[in-house]
Amino acid sequence: MKYGVKVEFVPEEKTMHFTQQGMAFLLKLKDPTNTEETVKVSVENNVDFELYTGVYTSDQLPIDLDISSKDDGLVAQGTGQPSFNLVSLGDHKFSNTEIGLTITFIPEENKMKFKQGGSEYEMVLKE
Repeated sequence: MKYGVKVEFVPEEKTMHFTQQGMAFLLKLKDPTNTEETVKVSVENNVDFELYTGVYTSDQLPIDLDISSKDDGLVAQGTGQPSFNLVSLGDHKFSNTEIGLTITFIPEENKMKFKQGGSEYEMVLKE
């Protein structure tokens, strides 16, 4: 357990329990037959991605979350983790359904609300 990760698969429920550094997540297997179309947000949709970019931190989480703009969309990456795309839900809200994450930015206060696995955390933009 070099990285403090514990993974337990539950095939009959098509789920996985993922635990790392005191955080626990229940992940569900994505249905490959789901053809839900992902809406890609672009600058043409009047989204100013610069409102959201930067590194966010929280005393509640052992990682920072780096939000950047890439290919007319937002990409997030936690410390030591792979990056993932964020899809706009409108009104400063973004998600990634593959990992069960929702982020609501509060740009006027330089912070965000991070929801995943039934938990919610507030993160602030590092200066």
